[in-house]
Amino acid sequence: MLMPITIDHLVDEQIQLANATSRPLYLIIVATKPCYIKLASLILALSRNGSAFLAIDVGQHYEKKLVHARHELQYEHLISVYLNVRGDLLGRTAELAERVNWLYLYLKNRQFKGQAIPVISGDTSTAGMFPILWYFKTRLRSIHVEAGLRSFSPFIRQQIPDSFSEILDMQRERQGWNMIQDEPFPEAADTRLASVCSQLFFTPVSLNTQNMLREGTDSKDIHQVGSLSADALSLIMKEPVETSVFDVYPFLSEGRWLRIDIHRRENISYQVLSELFKAIQELCGKGVRIVIVVSNALNKGIRTLGLENVWAALQQQEGVRVTPLWTHYQHVIEFMRSPHCQGIYTDSGGLQEETQVLDIPCITCRYSTDRPETILHVQNNILVPPSSASLISSSLEFILENGRSIFTNSDKLLYGKDVGDRIAGILGEYNPLPVPAMQDIFDDSVL
Repeated sequence: MLMPITIDHLVDEQIQLANATSRPLYLIIVATKPCYIKLASLILALSRNGSAFLAIDVGQHYEKKLVHARHELQYEHLISVYLNVRGDLLGRTAELAERVNWLYLYLKNRQFKGQAIPVISGDTSTAGMFPILWYFKTRLRSIHVEAGLRSFSPFIRQQIPDSFSEILDMQRERQGWNMIQDEPFPEAADTRLASVCSQLFFTPVSLNTQNMLREGTDSKDIHQVGSLSADALSLIMKEPVETSVFDVYPFLSEGRWLRIDIHRRENISYQVLSELFKAIQELCGKGVRIVIVVSNALNKGIRTLGLENVWAALQQQEGVRVTPLWTHYQHVIEFMRSPHCQGIYTDSGGLQEETQVLDIPCITCRYSTDRPETILHVQNNILVPPSSASLISSSLEFILENGRSIFTNSDKLLYGKDVGDRIAGILGEYNPLPVPAMQDIFDDSVL
């Protein structure tokens, strides 16, 4: 078991600031690749406006290719605590509980006197569990950034049409959509858990706000601020390109490519992957060039599902190229903005947001989406469920041939701008719920 690492002088500076101002100490919880990207502007904004905070790297993701954004987005020097949590879903949850207790004692020993308020983002397992564990330990509620994500689908899983035109028509009809409680797994549960022990909620768009209100959240506790994805894009596009993605992967500069990346648990199945691989073969046989970016989940799935031979044969297909996960966030954005990007076929929620901000059509490899606004509000996204090779192949072929005629993006500021500054401004004036009178939250005898 790895032990936590602390940068004590950074911690002490922030504790002293919180104690001197009688303001909360915000614990910014960074856990996974999307957190490293999205929380950058908030951390930088809190640093600028003088709020007391600790940027805490949990360690749920820890490989360089997953955490490099903290360096790219210029805030690595502000991280003051590394919890070094490791393990599978249950293992890291148990370890996280131990680290929450360790963090509680660490802050107590550093003479912190006030309220330490976690700020968690999105729908990761850390986001789901940290507020609950912290609440059980301290009776303090958290702050949920990107609250209200819920998956919706226009489909009945057992009745997926065979034709793309029917698939598209079902998505364009606003009245036919229903909430899907358990997709994606386990993120759909994580985002709900994250809000259970939170008190303040930052929602990206009106659909998220409506979800929170429908579930009983008081409107005064909700702030609709936009998505930190928009800020991350603004930050990364200001950074000079040190090494181009086209230098790392020169083949990408030859023609136009469909980028495919798959990592969701519901897509890492024999049925889905075997049909997807067949579809890729069919498309490449018709002249489409496809680059497959291999996530850890996809790589593991190929091995454990016995698809190694199919995968090896696919890589011999003319027009197919395979790369490891791109370490640089900047490379993903550089490619998508280039004329060499013909499209994106993904199951990523973050990419659905980023493509909308960049005005790049997105194709989503899922039966549902937790960003339904990208289809219902601006029609910058299309669901192509991986139900069969023929549906995937024919749908992608039609989309790539017809392009802009089936996409619109009427609201370029759907996800806002300067979102980190807006959240930091609200946190600068936020007064947490008081704990019971005369109780010291860092005194076990009164908890």
